[in-house]
Amino acid sequence: MQLDPNLCACGCGHARPSYLPRHKQQSPAQGLWQRIVCDLRTHCWLWTGTIGTVGYGVIAKGGAGRGMVSVHRLMWEMTHGLIADGLFVMHTCDVFYPPDDHTYRRCVNPAHLMLGTPAENTAHMMASRRNGQSSKKKLRLADALEIRQLAARGMSYSELGRKYNVSHKQIGNIVRGFSFRQPINL
Repeated sequence: MQLDPNLCACGCGHARPSYLPRHKQQSPAQGLWQRIVCDLRTHCWLWTGTIGTVGYGVIAKGGAGRGMVSVHRLMWEMTHGLIADGLFVMHTCDVFYPPDDHTYRRCVNPAHLMLGTPAENTAHMMASRRNGQSSKKKLRLADALEIRQLAARGMSYSELGRKYNVSHKQIGNIVRGFSFRQPINL
């Protein structure tokens, strides 16, 4: 991936806007531009700031205690206006990446975003082969049995999660029998 952090994300070729100190920011939009770099291969504008728990960029709403907002949603609203209740801001650039690469979630390029209903979001996810995100889809019964054995021997949920590329919470669900409920003999 070729990123040039010294150039504006819009592709105009100009230098990035200079840093605006945090204490002078009045809104999330003011802190936005210095945290975006352009991927020259995909033309994604990749967020380099804080990444939330599911991989999407987030930024403070504009003051302490006001919470966080998803950057791709903020970019949509700055470009197109408010998002109607119940709609998702979906990425069209997910097709540029392998199914297990979630880099597209950091993209905030308005040309790569579109609105959709929950059903449209699911259909898009299935069509772009991102439907393997569920741990049950990633793991086989044999993996679950091995996870339970390793946990019984003292391996931590975090270590197991890294080994099998799932969350430590999903590991806990497997070990406690909430997922893969087949009987086991350890």
